[in-house]
Amino acid sequence: ITLASNPTTGYKWRLGNEPDKKVVKFVESVFNPPEEAIPGRGGTESWSFEALKQGKARIVLEYARPWEKDKEPDKGQTFDVKVL
Repeated sequence: ITLASNPTTGYKWRLGNEPDKKVVKFVESVFNPPEEAIPGRGGTESWSFEALKQGKARIVLEYARPWEKDKEPDKGQTFDVKVL
């Protein structure tokens, strides 16, 4: 999963829920800076998951500032995954 991201604003993507661990497993997330290095310019964040077993899982990602614990995420994305 690849999403637009700009950590210079303090925001970063996080798991909003724990997907069904029998079906998929979180592997890693990596920030990919823009090709042209311009201060303050965003890039993308890539999230990798491993398919473990046939079934369905829901992956919820939230874009938020980690220190703002009591604030709702700025935005979110939900992905329904089906492993065949």
